[in-house]
Amino acid sequence: MEDGGADEREQAQGREGERGALEATVDRMRTELEGLRIAMRTRAVIEQAKGVLVERLGCTPEEAFRELGRRSQQENRKLAQLAADLVAGAAPRPAARPVTDDGSVTEDGSTAEDSPDVDVREASAPGSDPLGVEAPKRSKYRSGR
Repeated sequence: MEDGGADEREQAQGREGERGALEATVDRMRTELEGLRIAMRTRAVIEQAKGVLVERLGCTPEEAFRELGRRSQQENRKLAQLAADLVAGAAPRPAARPVTDDGSVTEDGSTAEDSPDVDVREASAPGSDPLGVEAPKRSKYRSGR
């Protein structure tokens, strides 16, 4: 009867080994899935940045992607973040809106030029960088107003 006990122990150990292998597979698949989700979220902005570079530099999409990769390595920045900054810099700036002393938007239909208190928050103009993307400063927030 001792043989029956040994068989049960071997079967239990086999099930534990299978369970461990299955858990490892599930963990690996979760990691892969998260990576794919991140890739899908960043793909659109990278494609948009390639389009901006194709227009600005007159190059092919492949050359634009190589340039993004080169700049990403040169600046030690993630390619997706560089692409997002490039796309944000290419977006049109919002129009100025008239504001009152308390910071609320006027309702009288006046234009920004008509109002003495105008709230205009313009992005800094791109520097000499031909791509229009500057390396990030220490803080992305300015102190004061």
